[in-house]
Amino acid sequence: MRTTCERGGALLTVLWFAAALGAIALSVSTTVRGEADHASTVSDGLRAHYLAAGALERATQWLLWGPGIMSPGGQPRFWDYRKPRMEMNFPSGSAVVELIPEAAKLNVNYASRQDLLAVVSAVAGDSAKAEQITDAILDWRQGGGPNPLDSFYLQLGPTFRPRHASLEEIEELLSVRGVTPELFYGNYVAGDQGQLYPRGGLRDCLSVWGAINGFDVNGASPALLEALGLAPAQ
Repeated sequence: MRTTCERGGALLTVLWFAAALGAIALSVSTTVRGEADHASTVSDGLRAHYLAAGALERATQWLLWGPGIMSPGGQPRFWDYRKPRMEMNFPSGSAVVELIPEAAKLNVNYASRQDLLAVVSAVAGDSAKAEQITDAILDWRQGGGPNPLDSFYLQLGPTFRPRHASLEEIEELLSVRGVTPELFYGNYVAGDQGQLYPRGGLRDCLSVWGAINGFDVNGASPALLEALGLAPAQ
């Protein structure tokens, strides 16, 4: 009887030991897989960064060379001013550089409240939220002393005060109350059939060098055209 109990205890110990080893192996494999996926994501992100940087440098060089250099077929070899997109092919991947004229955007420093509200409403899709953001932009760019909105910025970490002056770069909007990265950079929206379509953000509609009227319709974003009064079909 004692021998049978000892054998049963040994078998139970072996089973527990095998289960513990299995749990450890599963944990290690999960950790290794997660680290491998993380390394792959970082590698892809780094490659995409250098592809974008290289494409911008090459596009700048093509613009400096101008459209006068022709291919044997009589077409511009590098930059064709009639095409707003330039495709860049590298050994490690491809990139596309799109040229958007400043005349295709609304000037954020001189636009009226009505025009700003129309653009923000078209991008945000929420009239109440658009009202708050528009008032915050107007407060940011106008001069004068402290006002009630300053207390909001002083509660942030790190704290800061709004410039109360014209925006020097459009990225300042990221510091304005209510402007989120998704609202600034844009996002994807689903169509009737479930397809995803890019929907531009405020950076695609507003600029510190933009126009007040006479917009370039060829480069204007759909959201800006909608804010100008065009119907979706147009």
